[in-house]
Amino acid sequence: LHAKVESALAEARTATASSSQQQHQQHPLLSSLTPPTLRPRIAKLLIKVFAARDLDRDGLWSVHDLRGFIAHLNGTPPPLPFCYQFCDMFGGRAPRGKLPVDGLLDFFAQQSANEPDETIKDLGRLGIHL
Repeated sequence: LHAKVESALAEARTATASSSQQQHQQHPLLSSLTPPTLRPRIAKLLIKVFAARDLDRDGLWSVHDLRGFIAHLNGTPPPLPFCYQFCDMFGGRAPRGKLPVDGLLDFFAQQSANEPDETIKDLGRLGIHL
């Protein structure tokens, strides 16, 4: 997942609009390609995953929460500086080193637009089967 996240971060920085032909094709994970938007069922399930891992119930994951989540998916925790970078990229207006649920959804939407097979594997590791 660490490599996938780095790839998604790079792609998010240089993302270009998809062609209108691609927009009209049925996507297994997204309801919209521009901007990438997860299907409501998938978003709801990821919100539940986020809530279950938000141990202090503040609506934000710390870099340590994120690191544990990535370790769960990848088998190894990424370096903390990577987690800070992830939070900076997807955290929106959250305090530094914090990730709101919308940030997690944005990451999965970006990854789904670019690497749907990877998202499907990650969802499977979370017990979410399509």
